[in-house]
Amino acid sequence: CTTMMAKAASTPEPTVVDCGDQLEIKATPETGWHFVKWDDGNTDNPRTITVTGDETYAAVFELHTYGDWITDKEPTCSTMGSEHCECTFDGCDAKASRPINLVAHTCSDFDANGFGECSVCHAEQYERPEKDGNIWQIRNAGQLYYYADIVNKNYTLDNFAELRNDIVVNDGTFDADGNFTPTGSSTTSTPRSWTPIGDVDNNREVHIEGYGNTISGLYFNDENRSAVGFVGRGAGSIKNLGVVNCYFKGYGSVGGICGYNRGYDIEISNCYVTGRISGVYTTGG
Repeated sequence: CTTMMAKAASTPEPTVVDCGDQLEIKATPETGWHFVKWDDGNTDNPRTITVTGDETYAAVFELHTYGDWITDKEPTCSTMGSEHCECTFDGCDAKASRPINLVAHTCSDFDANGFGECSVCHAEQYERPEKDGNIWQIRNAGQLYYYADIVNKNYTLDNFAELRNDIVVNDGTFDADGNFTPTGSSTTSTPRSWTPIGDVDNNREVHIEGYGNTISGLYFNDENRSAVGFVGRGAGSIKNLGVVNCYFKGYGSVGGICGYNRGYDIEISNCYVTGRISGVYTTGG
């Protein structure tokens, strides 16, 4: 054994070593991969070897996986429907940070009210309603939340909906302070919160036909927000719908069907509201 050239993965240039010298070698994976072992079975990384002659050390790597995804980070998720959710992986390469809805991905079973869980990041998911042509057919609360979510994301081609059943979001009663007493299907004193469609800065177009059905138990409680209601600020039309047993509390422009409507933005016909609505100004109805 004589003086020789050696190169470790962690060093950019070959290193001159003598027989008998010790050399540290390290295997560095690319983003989205992790080190498993060396080809001789050793799992130390880095590892120290004694130079005795010409030898080759090969590292074995594997891809990181979370569910259907390849990544070196745990996902974060925002809700986006039944088959897909918008899981992203902060700090990964471009391949690993695409929305998960570009690949096959499923959520857990939905309950009777249309709520489920993302199988990757465990965030709550909403059941995707069926469509009749281009019109969403909403039959439970989870499907209503799905519709509101895509409209709030400004998917303007997906804003037509028909309610095919009475929908119960929170089954119980609210007092004047927003405290919730559950009855029936609700089992917790913490009500499910509603995110109004549109806000004071974003006018969202909706076309909703209620067919005489009701939405019961909508709850929103933020005294600092304006444009609060089933629709916060909207355009389009809402017809033949009852919003009942609701609790809406905001700062200004608070209503049951629509909080902020200048009279010509959104057409509201044959609709009614029961519940508790409170705000500082322009409140009620």
